Amino acid sequence: MIVKCPKCNAEYFLEELFIPDEVIGKHKDVVKDLKGKIVYSKEVSESSEICDDYICDYCGANFKYKIKLQVEPIYSEETDLSIEETTVKI
Repeated sequence: MIVKCPKCNAEYFLEELFIPDEVIGKHKDVVKDLKGKIVYSKEVSESSEICDDYICDYCGANFKYKIKLQVEPIYSEETDLSIEETTVKI
């Protein structure tokens, strides 16, 4: 993804503007129940939107950028290793 300075149009890759750990975060001491539901974790953030400032390296303009995180799990039986298959040799 490319982010452009709103003043001079200098281009940045998203990873040039932030440190990934600041956006995604690191969860410590994760405790889950028997069905895999998270019941406790330190540093949990419910926000799916991150807004930060950056000073353009080329024109010096201070601009804000917003990142919206979205995760969409996709299930496929073709890649599910928990499904047993039997191969018949003829």
